Amino acid sequence: MKCELFKGWVLDAKPLEKGVALTLSDGTQRIEVALENACFDLLFKPKKQEIATQLLEHPDVKQHFVEEWFEPPWYTTTTKVMRFVFTSLKSVEQIQKAMLEQAIAEVYGRFPDRVTQLFWKLGFPPNTLINSRAEVLENPQTEDYAQPDYSCAEIRFYDCAETFFPLTHAKPTKFSLFVKKGGERFEITKEEITKLGCYITEFENVDVLCYATRYHFLLKEAGANLSSPLVLHRNSPTSEGVEEALVRLVEWSKISYTPLRSLASSSIGKPLTANEARLAHKRRYLIPETQVRLESWKSLDELVTHDKGGLLFRPKAGVYFNVAQLDFRSMYPSLIAKWNISPETVNSPLSVYNVPGTKHLIEFERRGVVPEALEWLIERRERLRALSKERKDKTLELRQRAIKWLLVASFGYLGFRNAKFGKIDAYECVTALARHVMNRALDVAKQMGFRVLHVMVDSIFLQKENMEQKELEELIESVARKTGLELKLEALYDWVVFSKNRHSFLCSPQRYYGRVVTGELKVKGLECVKRSAPNLIGTTQREALEVLKRARTPCEFFMALKEAKSVFDKTRELIESEGLEPWLFAFCVKGAKRALGRSVDACVWVIKGEEGFYPAQHGYHKIDKKHYLTLLEGAWEQIEPCF
Repeated sequence: MKCELFKGWVLDAKPLEKGVALTLSDGTQRIEVALENACFDLLFKPKKQEIATQLLEHPDVKQHFVEEWFEPPWYTTTTKVMRFVFTSLKSVEQIQKAMLEQAIAEVYGRFPDRVTQLFWKLGFPPNTLINSRAEVLENPQTEDYAQPDYSCAEIRFYDCAETFFPLTHAKPTKFSLFVKKGGERFEITKEEITKLGCYITEFENVDVLCYATRYHFLLKEAGANLSSPLVLHRNSPTSEGVEEALVRLVEWSKISYTPLRSLASSSIGKPLTANEARLAHKRRYLIPETQVRLESWKSLDELVTHDKGGLLFRPKAGVYFNVAQLDFRSMYPSLIAKWNISPETVNSPLSVYNVPGTKHLIEFERRGVVPEALEWLIERRERLRALSKERKDKTLELRQRAIKWLLVASFGYLGFRNAKFGKIDAYECVTALARHVMNRALDVAKQMGFRVLHVMVDSIFLQKENMEQKELEELIESVARKTGLELKLEALYDWVVFSKNRHSFLCSPQRYYGRVVTGELKVKGLECVKRSAPNLIGTTQREALEVLKRARTPCEFFMALKEAKSVFDKTRELIESEGLEPWLFAFCVKGAKRALGRSVDACVWVIKGEEGFYPAQHGYHKIDKKHYLTLLEGAWEQIEPCF
């Protein structure tokens, strides 16, 4: 009888004395597949020739080469470097450490980690479906891959008010548990904390375990033997669920070739930069540990001109009816890709094209690392978005959102001087081009008879009497021809409100709310979407917005505005009364040094009392009524249009 090979997804990779062991999971069981022939590279430029001679005698050296690699910062010239191939990662790390401590060689290729670089060599990323012979069973680069069916569990703890937050001084009183294993799902909600031990077998030994790490002691007290290969720390009350987190992390892992274990505790910059590093490695670009790129010299006048962000208006406060919002698709990443903006192409010896509004020059003879890496992500996202709409698939939608956040972060990391592929001059090129493109788009809109109400970097709010869909389509086509970038219709509003800033008569540029023609309410920057707002204030504002949401015409809106004001009047009476639940006045802070007089590393609830802030879990000790009435007044000012 023929033995069937085990099939599973590559959950992790662990170095062995020789080679590496891949951890495979099919959602019900895990096995390890040893790849004893797996090798690790050490790339260096020796300061003394005898170093290479000594390394040749090392028992773990399999091969060695002398190669030509391109030198930073411009990558226009090459240099000779040594590449030694080792069968043991431990040996590579020991030798690398000795080289750096003794300053006997320049070591390259230290980012990303060498396990990630090993997957480059294997030719497939983590989370790929393979069998126990390490044979790949799917196309590792397709966007339409089957989501790994890892077993997972999530434990959320609750306080006495049944709100999920890691507490600082008190133990939780309840918990919720979600488990998915072998195609079956198990879930309990708001169970007493004393019964945690009854469910240990449900979440032990799953592939992925999520919980707030400050409550690790509770799991230990309940007798849990935690042995999951991947643990996701959930110390924030707004953390996504374990299944949503896995979709995002798997997508980033597929893109960057980085194991989930490394991504779970890293910033978004890790998968973004690892993707760029893989492309640089293919081109044989040396990535130094310390950046050698310097910001170009600018006079004070030049600094004022260059050191600007995107175009941002302060709209005139008021309510506007029949409004269209148009957004540029991935504006900053698209500009980076279109204009070939990369650290090695901006102000390089080969740069010739001047960026409008700056003194910077861009090179077009060769493709930059950053634009090529981002162009692939933009195309991948568009394909995923199209598949998501076609199939109405939530998983595909989550994947395209995961790429969206990589693209959003790409611009910030481009301007981070200490990033592996960051340069301030490149950042300034993007913002200058964004302003240039937006101004050209506004010229087109005005020529076509549209009134510009507001501009927010990559978004335009337009109004026109008897505005038709056909006119918007013509505008989108005209802007695309003029700028080379694509606009999309983000929303059509029955009405939009730009309210004045609480501390001035000007509008806050990134605060607005409006009723979309489909009936939803779109809210940006108001108190009700901030977790730093007291519960009572946020709830009041949400109730008032629900009243306004029913209005479509100008007459209906102004009638609803009076009813919304009555919601705030009722809350004012509640604040002035006594004996209310403390959680109505509580709000969330992180690192609550200002509120509690000491640093706290978790999200906590606090209340503003007459003598200062105090933890909400201590119960009701009176409130600073003046403080909460001021906040209530500010919340109403955000809703009330100015006339």
